[in-house]
Amino acid sequence: MPYGVEVFNNNDQFQFGTTAQEGLSVIDIGTINSAATLTGLNTENEILCLRRSTTGPVRGNLTEGTSGSFLNNSGVTVDYIRLRKMTQTTTNDTGNYGIEVYNSSGVITYTSKYTRGLRLLSVANIGTASGTTIYTGSLTGIYYGFGAMSYVTGSSGNTMGVANFNYTSNTISVIFERYYPDPLGNPITITHSSQSSLLILARN
Repeated sequence: MPYGVEVFNNNDQFQFGTTAQEGLSVIDIGTINSAATLTGLNTENEILCLRRSTTGPVRGNLTEGTSGSFLNNSGVTVDYIRLRKMTQTTTNDTGNYGIEVYNSSGVITYTSKYTRGLRLLSVANIGTASGTTIYTGSLTGIYYGFGAMSYVTGSSGNTMGVANFNYTSNTISVIFERYYPDPLGNPITITHSSQSSLLILARN
């Protein structure tokens, strides 16, 4: 970069810089019980990220909008975090010490006044095929963010849309399927690709 400051940790991972784009902050963290619904989401300026601590699928129904919600159909309790752009939220620490970094437009790109931040590990682009492994490694503190999710346990009209994320002991893979009944009522499975980018993040 021609000017400014960039900071890296001892693993040569970028932490923040004076010319970096705006970051995301964690505004909420918790768990969603099986068959329970998380309400109060605003999908217009938030990203919902999920994880599970055991092997198996993460799946559910995301209702989008300023009064959005997520119904957990995973069969187990899942962990969640909600992210929002730093300019659209306030820091959760009112102390008078720490570091805040602003770019030349006065936009805050980093602050140490959030309890715990996130590291973006990778992005699976739109069009990622069903069955693709999008992460391999330790799953401790690993979340994924998605644009939308739809999963129903019974047919809706003539189709059943399914999107879920399958956890093994050290991988996360994506499954995108839609079931169509044939004339005898037997399901025909058609796979498709992701309709939004998928984020893989680690909590610091």
